[in-house]
Amino acid sequence: MTDAIGPVGHHGPNPFQVNGVDGLKEADGSEHVKETGFNDVLKEEMGRVNELQQDAQETADAFAAGRRDDIEEMLVATRKADAAYQMLVQVRSRLMEAYQEIKQLRE
Repeated sequence: MTDAIGPVGHHGPNPFQVNGVDGLKEADGSEHVKETGFNDVLKEEMGRVNELQQDAQETADAFAAGRRDDIEEMLVATRKADAAYQMLVQVRSRLMEAYQEIKQLRE
């Protein structure tokens, strides 16, 4: 059997309305969520930058020693490490600016 098609218009359901998402459930407070502070996040990101720098250095050393002949991989690793380092320097600069502003406000 076929179902009758309802009227089309503003009375029907909103096509953009989301009633639920599979795989997600509401937090009921029973699950333990690890809280991370800004200091922890900063340390973790500094560790990632360090890993990228070490990877770039290892790739460059292997290329220079002739163990690798893929110059593109070396360049990509070097650029990733450089971009991550530059971003870290920018974050540091912004943090120092914010610290100086807060220090001036307290005076």
